[in-house]
Amino acid sequence: WSFVSTSGGYWLDGRSRWYWKRFLLKDASKRRIRWAARRR
Repeated sequence: WSFVSTSGGYWLDGRSRWYWKRFLLKDASKRRIRWAARRR
């Protein structure tokens, strides 16, 4: 398990593009929830 930071995001493995996309989506959703909670 070694994350390599690239301009496109985080790559867990050269064969697993879907993984870093899901990772970023999860992170974005968490941030959005936190941001929405802060606005209330």
